[in-house]
This record gives sequence, C-alpha cells and structure tokens, in this order.
Amino acid sequence: MPGRHATVVGNTSETGDGVKNLPTDFTDPGKVVHCLVEKQLTCCGVKLNNTVSLTDEAILQHYNTMLANLPKYLLMRKNVYTVSDYFSTERKVGNERQNKKWSELSMLASPSFNGKNIFINQHHMNLFINYQSRMGLKETDMAKKFPITYQLIAEI
Repeated sequence: MPGRHATVVGNTSETGDGVKNLPTDFTDPGKVVHCLVEKQLTCCGVKLNNTVSLTDEAILQHYNTMLANLPKYLLMRKNVYTVSDYFSTERKVGNERQNKKWSELSMLASPSFNGKNIFINQHHMNLFINYQSRMGLKETDMAKKFPITYQLIAEI
C-alpha cells in the first residue's frame, strides 16, 4: 500500500504526526487494509461487529484514488522513523540479517507492464481484471468507473 507505515492503519496526515494539514484525504489505504483484514478474520471464523464490508467496486474506487494521489504518497516516505530510511529511495523490510527492498518481494511488488506500474499491488490487478469479467463490463464502462487506473492501462 502506498504512503507511510501509519497510513495503512488509518493515520491520514502526510507527516504521520496525526495532524491533517491539507484537505487531501489519505484514508484509502487504511480503508482497503481494514476491509481485507476483516475478510481474512471472518474467513477464519472470527465474529466481528461493525464491519466495513466494502464491495469490490468500492475497493477498486479506493485503489483508483490511491493512484491519483500516488506522488503525494511517495513524498510521505520522506517522513520516516530512521535516518537510513530518509536517505533510501525504497523502503526495506526484514531484520538486520535479512533486509530486502519491497520490489524484491514478489508479493509486495507492484505488477509491472512494459516497465510501468499500473496497479497498486497484485490484489488491485486481480480484483480489476476479475471485476470486469465477472460484471461483464466493457472497456468504456471500466474507464468511467475507474478513470485513473484505466488511463494508465491505455498508456501502455
């Protein structure tokens, strides 16, 4: 998910300090993560109250908005917890012995087509493709519903 570590748990500020200084809404990653976690927990038999239960179309709308704000999400990475992260162009995961770039982990990397990232992640790509075929939508319908995603697809 784009943004900072705190963005996926619902911190909508650009700096992570909890103060929302701009009118920009950075809630989309947190909403998608919340929904995915709920789905996983209920599949495992956990009973939850007050669930988000987003539709596939709503999740795709959130991904579309993330793509529209992607440059701002990338700037958020400059507000980090460590000095080494500040000087790095890519976030890393792991521990001191095994530290990998996000793009080296296939499950976290954005799917790339002709060297261009169109989708936020694998889930976004699969959901987009399956939604179109399941709903029997034409390309023009998809372009109206998810204009940013479709524009990036059309560019390749």
